[in-house]
Amino acid sequence: MGFHSRPYATSVEADEMLAALNDRYDSSKGQFLGKITQRPWTNPALRISVTNRCNLSCTYCYDRIYQPPLRAKSDMDAEQVRNIFARYPNPSYVFVLGGEPFLNPDAVIEILDACPSRMTISSNGQLFNPDVEAVLAAIAKRLRSGRQTLLQISSEEGGKSTERGTTDNEGLLLKFAGALDGRIKIKFTMTETDVPEIENIASWYWRRSLPVQFDFADGGHGDGRDQDISEDNAKRVHEFTRRALDAAFDEWVPADGADSWPLRRIKTLLNVIFPRAIMQVMKGFPVHSACGILGHSIYFGPSGEAAPCHRWRQHQYKHPGDSENLTEEIRQFHSDVGADAMAACETCQWRASCGGVCPAVMNIYGPGAIAGRCKFQGALTDATFGFIMDRKYEDDPRHAAFLDHVISQSSFEALLDSDRIRAAS
Repeated sequence: MGFHSRPYATSVEADEMLAALNDRYDSSKGQFLGKITQRPWTNPALRISVTNRCNLSCTYCYDRIYQPPLRAKSDMDAEQVRNIFARYPNPSYVFVLGGEPFLNPDAVIEILDACPSRMTISSNGQLFNPDVEAVLAAIAKRLRSGRQTLLQISSEEGGKSTERGTTDNEGLLLKFAGALDGRIKIKFTMTETDVPEIENIASWYWRRSLPVQFDFADGGHGDGRDQDISEDNAKRVHEFTRRALDAAFDEWVPADGADSWPLRRIKTLLNVIFPRAIMQVMKGFPVHSACGILGHSIYFGPSGEAAPCHRWRQHQYKHPGDSENLTEEIRQFHSDVGADAMAACETCQWRASCGGVCPAVMNIYGPGAIAGRCKFQGALTDATFGFIMDRKYEDDPRHAAFLDHVISQSSFEALLDSDRIRAAS
């Protein structure tokens, strides 16, 4: 399978929509590259790494070379957290990561207290002790106050991969879910070995009321390697996703609203892909890149240093420099990464609706490093467009209401009413 073919059937309506989006992408990508090299936003998203320590050694983790024992231990302290929020008091979004952030619970609690914005904490879910329980209590407190907070746990439970070497993952997952009344999200990073079991893996989590999002491992680990996905596996991803969408819609009861289990399940599975696809159907806006760095985010490492993103260290190997002017560094980073990504994606069939590309990995290791991830996300996107534009739902008012609920609790600002969705589709 190349970037230009699909090993599965797609609808005429969805193909026409994608073709129109691609045309708009082609005519506007030059303007976009100009925008991302301008001064960063006043309220950027923040990605805050509170420690470089980790209790696992995942084979696909590109951060291992920056962790002990290869590098000295580095933990962010409370004062550094306060300095970040003094500098950026109203970030658009905050993502907390490590290493393993629960190895530095005090810094995580400080962020939970200081952050006024929507935030996510990404953990490997392999630590559960009194310190972690204190973090969970702080998350629960934020949730009760109405501040959007999500605990994302990486897991390989239910699959065939042994990339992470975890133990007792089921028991730990259920402990985390119990502590937060089920308000967690599972992140499952797939390899070719896992994809044939995608339906069984999803069912494993869903039977335990755990919403799961699938990703595909890119080649940005070690010295970089090509990571592709077979035609058969791309077809499996597409067919599974379409069945999952139809099943969630069939189960959904409008009276249950936007927080029902079928909606939570499918919104997590498709994360930003679903609401973004609805927006594209309605407004026809292309997506030049889904990557946060091209939407102006800033990464803070454990020592408090700022950079354009967590791939910055690899990027510096290709473009050495030691500028003290973060704005200029970000401008150059955006220019390099944006131009490389657009050149590599120039004729890709998903170029205007992309949800998988990491421009920094592509910039450093080449397009082959993210080929599989692009095709994996492309199959998810194709299935989503097919569901949105399926003629069998044309006269079903529940379908428009279902799409309304998907978009209403997403990070997109625009709320769509049923008539506008239906008219666009």
